[in-house]
Amino acid sequence: MVSFPCLHFFMPEFSPLTRGGNQQYRTLTVPELTQQIFYAKNTMAACDSHHGWHLTLAPIFHG
Repeated sequence: MVSFPCLHFFMPEFSPLTRGGNQQYRTLTVPELTQQIFYAKNTMAACDSHHGWHLTLAPIFHG
């Protein structure tokens, strides 16, 4: 979704990203996952999202 041509930089984020052999899994609630979307350490871009705005979000929960 690109509503304006000047706003075309997407910032994909993940929550949580784990490998099977490295960490123990724990059950996360939907509010915990939603909160992790906004953590700067989960942003897959070289920018600081704390000083910007989120025009739109599309969280997809599976499982």
